[in-house]
Amino acid sequence: MTREDELLLFKKIRNGDKRALDMLFRSYYSTLCNFSYSIVKNTDLVEELVADIFYILWRDCKHLDIKKNLKAYLFTAVRNKSLEVIRKEQKSAGMHTELGSMYLSHETPETSLLYNELNLRYQKAYEALPEKCRQVFKLHKIDGLSYQEISNILDISIKTVENQMAKALKLIRTEISHYQLRSLPKS
Repeated sequence: MTREDELLLFKKIRNGDKRALDMLFRSYYSTLCNFSYSIVKNTDLVEELVADIFYILWRDCKHLDIKKNLKAYLFTAVRNKSLEVIRKEQKSAGMHTELGSMYLSHETPETSLLYNELNLRYQKAYEALPEKCRQVFKLHKIDGLSYQEISNILDISIKTVENQMAKALKLIRTEISHYQLRSLPKS
């Protein structure tokens, strides 16, 4: 579908043409679901998320100012909604870190307290990261995406991803530096 075709469909959608919305939906639904799945990794969430984007397009079309590229708007909306879903899931599940793995096998009240303090410090450091650093850090360390995938999702260069990761790691290390993990005595 050409940009002109997309813009013509959008104009029809703005005029209340449900068939135009259906045509746009059929043209991009599958591709947008695949794109969202590369971020969210949950088929049920992806299908609902993409359907929501089309509903929002229909609901808000009179207020949207899309003059050049409807496809770019759709992909950006899906990317943003996908990242929002990940953030919400992360918040509800709590931050999962690997920092406590050393302590768990020798858990005592003292090590448990130290781990909880370290985890709290880590969470605060993570939340204090600048937005772009936090986004890149989360996508790489928590969601397990490669630098290339992050570069594609956020539409930034791989070098920028590397720089943001280095900055995030430096800031987090600085914040938790006095909680250096040390070997625990064997019981």
